[in-house]
Amino acid sequence: MNQPTPTLNVRHKDGCSIIDIVGDITLKAEEPLMTAYHQATAGSQTSIIINFAGLDYMNRTGIGLLETLMIRA
Repeated sequence: MNQPTPTLNVRHKDGCSIIDIVGDITLKAEEPLMTAYHQATAGSQTSIIINFAGLDYMNRTGIGLLETLMIRA
């Protein structure tokens, strides 16, 4: 099954980094998710918000990726 790579956009507002997820969070999301995390933590922001409004689907691998981000944070 060919799963599309999600789009993750990072924006900054009021001292927070916001990661907007568009698409599916599966194994294909690992690299874009880690890149977005590094972009979100590169500045002086004190908080990270993950916006799931554009999320279409997440499997257990995607949940594991989010757990990895929580551990890094």
